[in-house]
Amino acid sequence: MYVIKSQETKGAKNQNSVEMNEMITDPKVRLISEDGEQLGMMSGEDAYQLALDKKMDLVKIAPQANPPVCKIMDYGKHRYAMKRKKKKRRKSKRRFKLRKCV
Repeated sequence: MYVIKSQETKGAKNQNSVEMNEMITDPKVRLISEDGEQLGMMSGEDAYQLALDKKMDLVKIAPQANPPVCKIMDYGKHRYAMKRKKKKRRKSKRRFKLRKCV
């Protein structure tokens, strides 16, 4: 006879390697506003200054692109929303482990 027991696992993947604000040193970046509107190509310093004026963060979202794509956003709010989404997905997902009863 087998008993189905729920099993929880913790994800080992960390996404702390996001370049933002002063860490972006590229000479040219493609900039996207907080509304999703493309603002065009500009220097990294100008993009950072624009983000500071709006009191938001400049986040590199596509570092492998040429030129890299950066977005103006509230990164704290974005991280919170992603954490809530992940928690909701984890809650709705079912994981089972078969265990033999003697």
